[in-house]
Amino acid sequence: MTSTSTSTSNGTSQGTTAGSNGSTSGQATGTSATAGTQGTAGTDSAGSTGPGTTGTTGGMPGLPLWLLTVEDRQDDTHRLLRISVDPIDLGTVTEICADITFPPSIGQKTNVTSLTFNNDVLYASVQKNLVGDTLVVVDPCTCEATEVGQYGYAAVNGITSNVVEAMRGVSAAQDVLLDIDPMTAMANVLNNLPGDWGSTGLTWSEPMTNYLYAIDATSDKLYTFDGNDGSMVTSVSLTMDYTWVGIEYHPDLATLFTCSQPAELWTVDIPTGTVTVEADLGLEGCDNLAAPFGPVACVPQ
Repeated sequence: MTSTSTSTSNGTSQGTTAGSNGSTSGQATGTSATAGTQGTAGTDSAGSTGPGTTGTTGGMPGLPLWLLTVEDRQDDTHRLLRISVDPIDLGTVTEICADITFPPSIGQKTNVTSLTFNNDVLYASVQKNLVGDTLVVVDPCTCEATEVGQYGYAAVNGITSNVVEAMRGVSAAQDVLLDIDPMTAMANVLNNLPGDWGSTGLTWSEPMTNYLYAIDATSDKLYTFDGNDGSMVTSVSLTMDYTWVGIEYHPDLATLFTCSQPAELWTVDIPTGTVTVEADLGLEGCDNLAAPFGPVACVPQ
């Protein structure tokens, strides 16, 4: 999701979709857990597929019931965190990486503005020279990031992928939807965005509908775009005020999850724009979310 600030932070993290990032503190009602331990349960979710570690699609094993986020902290650490979206412990936060190590070309004084999985690889949009100008790969096992390249666009604070390995992005600086090569980070304009966007976030739906969902925090609207050509399908006003934007659609739950400031986990009813608070994450802020395509090494399933 997107950031209009240039907050500095340092660490190691991963996730699927992304957002902007800042440095204010939030409150927590749930508890955190370290990897391999059980945290306390959050509030009950709507539209879940039932208890367990994975969802189900047509009776077949489905996707793990969690999201990843990177918390850019005021002490310049970047924590990679697992957020449960299982109804039995919705909103429980588990630390995967206490800090992410970025390459010297980027340095630790960076910020993570978006996350996405492309198959089983975790990508993040980070700041090298400008906010959201560089694509990196994050390894959740080593907690290290590797630079892929620069987009040629700034404020690419929302990146997302679908199952055919295509990657899309939103540049809030140029107000365009981008087609991104995940091997090189080279980006080409797919379509123009409607209006002048601020903090943003982007996520894909699923192959059957092939929609892109994006939130613009300036207008507090949810936009639906065609996943192929980036043309706008519809827009709806949201019932919550977004400062930053973290956004991720979990296909197995058929649920659109978002976060902002305060760092709470929210769900969005796509047709109406109604936003519901599901759990307090207890983080300094939340501006990026990512959902897995399947099991991920070193992330508890």
